[in-house]
Amino acid sequence: NAPGVSGVARGLTIESNKLETVNKFYQEKENVLLDIKKLNTDLDSTITEILNTIQEKINSELIKINSEIHEKNKKTPNIKLNRKSYLFDHSGDTGTGKSFSDLIEFDFVILKLTSIPILMHDSPLFKNIGDLIFDKIVQHYSKINNQIFISIDGINRFKKETIEILTRKKVIQLSDNKQLFNKDWRIKINR
Repeated sequence: NAPGVSGVARGLTIESNKLETVNKFYQEKENVLLDIKKLNTDLDSTITEILNTIQEKINSELIKINSEIHEKNKKTPNIKLNRKSYLFDHSGDTGTGKSFSDLIEFDFVILKLTSIPILMHDSPLFKNIGDLIFDKIVQHYSKINNQIFISIDGINRFKKETIEILTRKKVIQLSDNKQLFNKDWRIKINR
């Protein structure tokens, strides 16, 4: 019986070694999962700190630019940045003109805080913004060293200083007789 007992003992030793190896790998897996969880928590914390810093810089500049463009009591837009989303809050004023003005102010901030070389604003952005606000926006454009392209329809309704800035800074002025392309792209309706 002695050889049978030693075979059983050897089998149990092998089985015990297998279980110890499995247990060791399980423990290593658990440690790796804990490390990954900690790294993800640290990453989330770092990303949140970075987003908060960016958000503070943007909102601080929005306050400055808003005070230059609007009267003192005008609500300032602000941005809230999250890891997977953002909220651009118009401070309760959801009118089209205020929303477009807020967007232009945000563009000014991004232009100032980044190395973006140009800014472009098309005429639909200006249609609902009041003339006095547009005058102040143009004054702000004139202080920026980056290249700015704007498209507007008619300038005669603005202040004299605004007209002078636009006239002096213009590169191209289109009209019915002076089109950018050889074709008039407006839709003509025959009645």
